[in-house]
Amino acid sequence: MPFFAMPIYDRKIIDLLIRYIHLEVVPKPKLVHLQHNKYKSDDERRFSIQMIATWSALAVSIVIGLVGIFNNYESGKESNKKYAEIIGSLDANVAKIESSIKALDFPDTVDYSTSIENIENSIDMVSKEINALSKKKIIVDAKVEIPEEEYNKSMQPTAKASAD
Repeated sequence: MPFFAMPIYDRKIIDLLIRYIHLEVVPKPKLVHLQHNKYKSDDERRFSIQMIATWSALAVSIVIGLVGIFNNYESGKESNKKYAEIIGSLDANVAKIESSIKALDFPDTVDYSTSIENIENSIDMVSKEINALSKKKIIVDAKVEIPEEEYNKSMQPTAKASAD
């Protein structure tokens, strides 16, 4: 069995060594557990696992972000091409419609003055007739009578119940 020599100058340590030299040292389960974990406590191990999980999550987030940016850039290119095609087809359709309208040969302006004059003349005639009637002071005496049965039919159902 290998050994090494070392002088010990403390009397208390020498007494402890002499006292325990013939005894067997049995490690407790906690000491064995600590040795299996490379002499790291449970808290240190949990912290190491948490750090690994945190850095892994950060790396995954960065990768997902970069993929999202790349996909958005690529889809943006494709959608720009589609929009350009749509706008080109719309421009062609507008040009066809404009040429069709020009082919119909409609006048650029419409003269509404004759229609407005006709309406003004009609309004003047109606107002003159109203003035003539008001000067004659025609009074119409009219009395309207509604039979009771017709009156009850026209009432709301709640009013019918209260009338009965």
